[in-house]
Amino acid sequence: MLSRASQAEAAVLLIDAAEGVPIQSRLHGYLLTLLGVKQLAVVINKMDIVNWDKGIYHSIVDEYTSLLGLLHRVSYPLQAILVIMLSNVHYKCLGIVVPL
Repeated sequence: MLSRASQAEAAVLLIDAAEGVPIQSRLHGYLLTLLGVKQLAVVINKMDIVNWDKGIYHSIVDEYTSLLGLLHRVSYPLQAILVIMLSNVHYKCLGIVVPL
């Protein structure tokens, strides 16, 4: 991950809605900001498993954006973050730009 991310201008981070934000996703966010990646798309997958629960979606968005806001103060800032709800079963997708 590090060798490719060091040359990237943008990254996509996949988070399982049923699991929430694991430690590994937090570490990946930290590493991406240290490497100077300026744009990030966070994909929250398997929303159908949690019945498209807006509370779960918003808790993941709030948790990850607060983490990235903290990282923004200690390393390189992200220019944009895109949060996408996704379900591969029903082929539904919704994207929202969340400013930091």
